[in-house]
Amino acid sequence: SLIIDYKNKDFKLNIKFELEDNVNLNLMEYVCNDEVKVQYQFFLNNNSSCYVSKFNNSVCYKEKILVELNGLKANFNYINKAISISKTSSDIVVYHKAPKTNSNIKNHVLNIKEGTTMLQVSSYVYEKMIECIVNQDSHIINLTDKQCSIYPNLFIDEENVIANHSANISSFSADLLFYLALKGIDENMAIKMLIKAFLTSNLNLDATYKAQIDLLINSLEVKNES
Repeated sequence: SLIIDYKNKDFKLNIKFELEDNVNLNLMEYVCNDEVKVQYQFFLNNNSSCYVSKFNNSVCYKEKILVELNGLKANFNYINKAISISKTSSDIVVYHKAPKTNSNIKNHVLNIKEGTTMLQVSSYVYEKMIECIVNQDSHIINLTDKQCSIYPNLFIDEENVIANHSANISSFSADLLFYLALKGIDENMAIKMLIKAFLTSNLNLDATYKAQIDLLINSLEVKNES
């Protein structure tokens, strides 16, 4: 297991991970900075697994991620929960270069204030790379009138593959907020409850970081634009 806590005001990084056979990496990241530009490279070999769990609250964040699943049964899981208040972009490319490889990409962003968000995920499965599983889940909760975009790309050259993607840009529905109001929950509290569920579900961070995220969500000044 590895924890990365970014504390500098602004920075550019190029990070490379090479996982040998039968290695399991649990990577946890907490990013809270002014301007961040990060490029990641992940290379996974036979029976190796990488689980990335990230929370991002940067003013301006740009990431590029390259993943190569080079070994049989290599497994890559990526969960990113982020708050965008200015400009956020994420470009993820996954290459399935061996049979029976799995990739699961979950990118969930809350867009507030002057935020704009762009998410792009491209998954490639080549011919004869049988029994691969490819999943993409991109979701932006946009509580502004600013531009947001999602580009889900699946490039599949093999029939014996399971491939799925979902892409959703929305605000919180009026029906859901009305239901919570019937339970005696005012709109401000209801929105923060929904934000907490959206930003923390499936996120694997230790208690210290979860407490920081709770404080951050409670301090947000947001309203639903639906």
